Amino acid sequence: MDLLKWDQNISLNNDFIDNQHKELFKIVNKLVANCNVNYDYKIIQNIIYELFEYTNNHFKEEERLLEERNYPHLEIHITEHAGFIKKLNDINVKLNKSKDKKTAKELLVFVKNWLLEHTSKYDLDYKNYI
Repeated sequence: MDLLKWDQNISLNNDFIDNQHKELFKIVNKLVANCNVNYDYKIIQNIIYELFEYTNNHFKEEERLLEERNYPHLEIHITEHAGFIKKLNDINVKLNKSKDKKTAKELLVFVKNWLLEHTSKYDLDYKNYI
């Protein structure tokens, strides 16, 4: 599976948020690297924990900023974030039971696809508000 690459087309021209998004790409790329090479469940779990922590903090900061700027689609954005956390948790529960590479890749595919879609669609929608 290929690494994610930051693209200026998804930049929000806001260093604070762009840097957070770049960090999310780095965390996801750690998952890619560890799923592609020598699969180690414990390492994968550490990265998933890091992803949970980082996304929770990022989502709170992003939502606070959007609320301050009176972004009209804030509720949709919050719902998107909550859906990501729920699905990530659901697949992680499955991974904790199976501990297999197949489920880790399922989680990785979900995270990569969601992050690419979210940053290129939902986040770009608020670009003019920040």
